[in-house]
Amino acid sequence: MKKDIPRDLMLGMPLSPCPSLFQAPCKTNLSILDIPKKPAVTYKPDEPLGKIINSMFENKTRKILLENSYKYINDRIIIEAISEKMKYLKDIDNFLDIPANTIAPEEARVIFSDLKINEVSAMMYDMEHPYVSYKDWIVTPWIFVMCYSQRKLPSIMPNSKYGIV
Repeated sequence: MKKDIPRDLMLGMPLSPCPSLFQAPCKTNLSILDIPKKPAVTYKPDEPLGKIINSMFENKTRKILLENSYKYINDRIIIEAISEKMKYLKDIDNFLDIPANTIAPEEARVIFSDLKINEVSAMMYDMEHPYVSYKDWIVTPWIFVMCYSQRKLPSIMPNSKYGIV
C-alpha cells in the first residue's frame, strides 16, 4: 500500500468528507443539515435488554436513545456491561429479561448550531463512542460512510489528486 494515499481512499470510498475522518484538515460548506435525517430510535428505562437488542437489529442502528433524554446505549456499552458489571453472565439466568436501567447509558454531545461536517468530525475525535445530536439530527461517523456509499452527499473534493468525485 502506498504511504501517501490514506487507507480509506485505497478502499475506493472516503469514510468522511475528509480523506481521513478526523485527522485531515479540510474545509467544507456541508453542514449537519446536509446530512439525511435518520429518526432516533428510543427505549424506556425498564424495557428488557432483549427488546432493545431486537429494536437495534430491526432499525439497523447500533445506538439507541433513552426516551426523552440525550442518553444512549449501544452494542459496545452492552458488551462492556456483560463483561464488567455482570461478570460474563455467570450468575444471570435470563439476560434478555434484565431491564435496561441496569446498564449505565452514555451522554450524547448536544450541539445548538448547524456546524460544518469537518467541525463535527473534529468534535467526535475525542469521544469514546462518537455521537452528536443537533435538533432531530443524529450524527455518528457511520452516517458519513452511509451517505457516501449511497451518494447522498456531494463530493467536497472535486479536484482531489485521489480522484474522488
